[in-house]
Amino acid sequence: MWNLHPFETLSPRKRANAVIKLRNKIRMQSPACSHRFWGGRELLDQDRPWHYQQDTRVLFCGTDKRVYWNAYIQTAKRVFWDKVSDLARERAKDMLSAEELEQSGVFKFISTESDAWGYPKLFALEEHTHIYPQFGGLTLSEYEKTLELEIIASSPPDVYESFEIDRNFESGIGLYVVVDAEYLTLDTVECIIDRFIEVGEKNWASGTPVPRDRLPREMQMDF
Repeated sequence: MWNLHPFETLSPRKRANAVIKLRNKIRMQSPACSHRFWGGRELLDQDRPWHYQQDTRVLFCGTDKRVYWNAYIQTAKRVFWDKVSDLARERAKDMLSAEELEQSGVFKFISTESDAWGYPKLFALEEHTHIYPQFGGLTLSEYEKTLELEIIASSPPDVYESFEIDRNFESGIGLYVVVDAEYLTLDTVECIIDRFIEVGEKNWASGTPVPRDRLPREMQMDF
């Protein structure tokens, strides 16, 4: 979300007005929503599976009347899945030649629905399904999935709780959050806000990784 006109370059008066507007939006939300932040409405969906309640974006006011935070919150589980996926992708690609790498990135459009005259109306992307002998006759995506399970079982990456500030956001000041939680709820996000204020609204990272037994042993799509 890098921008040529970050929020902090606005005049103090414009920043204060932006905070007032956000406070009013939060105040006018329905009773079911939080009155500490704006956004995260998907957290109200009681039927949403827990493994899809692993990240959210919210806006909340800081202790400075001229600051609001634009936060992207992820659970340690979500970060763990992303790290495993990235490691698997890099290891698989290291086994391919430059020509094979170029070939592996080929996608093509396929028509999934036509209009009354027979012209394509809807399209989808179909991944190139070339198989590689070094992958035991699997495609790149299939081999990546086997690597993901191997990484989880033998060399799982560490994940740390953290707050990381990004001052290049146009809407508020950016904040990336990693939290050790089973899944995200309105209460969880409110606790995160309290914790961020408690550490002084600054960059912070835990000195110890999230315990291994708090991280999944399957990928998100396997649940």
